[in-house]
Amino acid sequence: RLADLEPGNAGWQRDLSVSYNKLGDVEVAAGNLAAARQLFTDSLAIFKRLADMEPGNAGWQHDLSVSRDRLGNVEVAAGNLAAARQQFTDSLAIRKRLADMEPGNALWQRDLSVSYNKLGDVEVAAGDLAAARQQFTDSLAIRVRLAALEPGNAGWQRDLWASHGKLGQLASAEGNPALALEHFRKAETVMAALAQKWPDHPGFVCDLAAVRKDIARASSSPT
Repeated sequence: RLADLEPGNAGWQRDLSVSYNKLGDVEVAAGNLAAARQLFTDSLAIFKRLADMEPGNAGWQHDLSVSRDRLGNVEVAAGNLAAARQQFTDSLAIRKRLADMEPGNALWQRDLSVSYNKLGDVEVAAGDLAAARQQFTDSLAIRVRLAALEPGNAGWQRDLWASHGKLGQLASAEGNPALALEHFRKAETVMAALAQKWPDHPGFVCDLAAVRKDIARASSSPT
């Protein structure tokens, strides 16, 4: 009602789009992907109007990229890889622009790395491992920079662990255990440091155990 009363009120329009997203999340959790897709599409339409009204508003642009990610996630869950790829590609384009506008904005850079990973995951599911490798490598390059900038940032370090893990899994799928081991050992080094610094953190302990299992599997694979 508020958005209908004042269609030009950007704040109320954004609030409406957030409501659509929350309902979409509920439908995803309930397994109703068709309903979720419609709600996320309604949210996207609002964010697109806001972004078109103020192309220089980084917040609106970021919201638009997140909406495209939500739709992409639904399409992945529904098995529609071509549709998912398109949504993630559109999101990536927005995030590239934001990252180029503010190269020193670590959050924009991290968002860009997430977009590369989402596209990489789609390519893995589609069986295009070469394309996936390029996407994961582009993501890793960003995360290496972020981790080096803030060595004490546990989130950036864990992202680095995750990227090496993805590339390790990919190398295993390609039948390259030597390369897989290289990535898994780098992931282990990162996670071992985190687990040592925060020994009571259950997530870090589990992550370290997981990558050590990956190392054991890769070590036993024929070269």
